[in-house]
Amino acid sequence: MMQALLQALMHSTTSMKNKPRLYSILLLGLVFLLASSTIGCGHSRYIYENDAVIVGGDDKPIELINNPDTTNPTYAELVAFLEKDETDQHLYVPHSTYRGNIKMFMPYVCADFAEEVHNNAEEAGIRAGFVSVSFEDGDEGHALNVFETSDKGLVFVDCTGLDFKQQSAIFDDYVKGYLPHSALSCDTVAYIAVGEEYGRIDLDEAGGTSYEYYEWYRGRGLCEWESLGMVIHYRMWWGGGEERGL
Repeated sequence: MMQALLQALMHSTTSMKNKPRLYSILLLGLVFLLASSTIGCGHSRYIYENDAVIVGGDDKPIELINNPDTTNPTYAELVAFLEKDETDQHLYVPHSTYRGNIKMFMPYVCADFAEEVHNNAEEAGIRAGFVSVSFEDGDEGHALNVFETSDKGLVFVDCTGLDFKQQSAIFDDYVKGYLPHSALSCDTVAYIAVGEEYGRIDLDEAGGTSYEYYEWYRGRGLCEWESLGMVIHYRMWWGGGEERGL
């Protein structure tokens, strides 16, 4: 349509000198199309919430790289991917860390973890989603991933790692033989329900994916991950611009 309008406009400049009204209409149409093709259109790989682009710890936009040839995994295939993926081994770094004038660590926060897991999964042929969560108390939200498994439906996954102090303590206990190797992993199944607390269970301990299972697990006093708060809203982004929100 744009090409046809341009051709008509070019023709009008040579053969329609006595038809100023038609020329004006064509010109206005061209301006309208140019404007509509740019205004309100963000970067196709970025994700937006409340008209603002979601950024990582370095204040750069989160960029989701989607693979058109992905498929939904089985739950076993998802677990196998997560066990192989090493995103959870990154340090959680809320802000730049310096030693003297030397920058030791760049910021790396939950959105960065979710971005990397998403892109790694898509590259591996597994369809993945990105999730943002808002909590009742506090301005800080959270980010994680979601997968639509072929046998267990939606599964939320949180691979956000530990900060330097937490990781050092766990690694020290592991070296001393107090903890198994699985304790070094931060891969977890996440549990989200509006009006309920946000939950996480270690991937190798999660016997279910529903929020009802999390309530049962929590009721037995087995939770090792501290809840981030009460969920008031969450939104999911999938490839192709598909969004779902609650």
